Amino acid sequence: MKPSILFIVPATYEALVTKSVEHMIFERDEGGFFGKVVTVHPFSPKTKTIKLNDCHEIHEIGFDLLPGSERFHILRCIQYPVHFFRIIWNAIRLSKKNQIDIIRATDPYWIGLFGFICARVCKIPFCVSIHADYDKRMELDSNISMSTVLGSYKLAKRLERFILPQANMVIPIRETLGEKAIANGVKPEKVKIIPHGIDLSNR
Repeated sequence: MKPSILFIVPATYEALVTKSVEHMIFERDEGGFFGKVVTVHPFSPKTKTIKLNDCHEIHEIGFDLLPGSERFHILRCIQYPVHFFRIIWNAIRLSKKNQIDIIRATDPYWIGLFGFICARVCKIPFCVSIHADYDKRMELDSNISMSTVLGSYKLAKRLERFILPQANMVIPIRETLGEKAIANGVKPEKVKIIPHGIDLSNR
């Protein structure tokens, strides 16, 4: 029986379609290595399930508990504490329902925290993939919410230094990000570089 994986990703399916990158979701089964790929989008406007095929399904957890939340920011803010636990509850429920073998979080902040809690409750391994130099992004644009926790970059760094060493594996997209992960307390043997990009060697 093929293993199964749960992704936690700070995106929405609609946003991926708008960018014309929704096809990349199908790459998450690693060429058929995973028999089941469940993706959780924790910060979506509406709660819904999108089944792409027998292998891939997406569960979007929306800020839609209160009517009018899509129009009024204050209504979304009121939901934050409850939403936090909705994300964790759904991630745990889906992990148990689909007999998930590993959880992959795609950043070391809120997404990493959700992955860490779910993995500990379900007693399965989790990994964190690092797709950007968040320090540099914060330096260039301090308004990037992904790099802050409750509006604080210092809190985000503390969370990052806590989450990364807890992961069973950390997957940066380049060597320099791997070096930063090690500086944040990750054991070198837990770092696996998987680069993004296009191989032009045969062109």
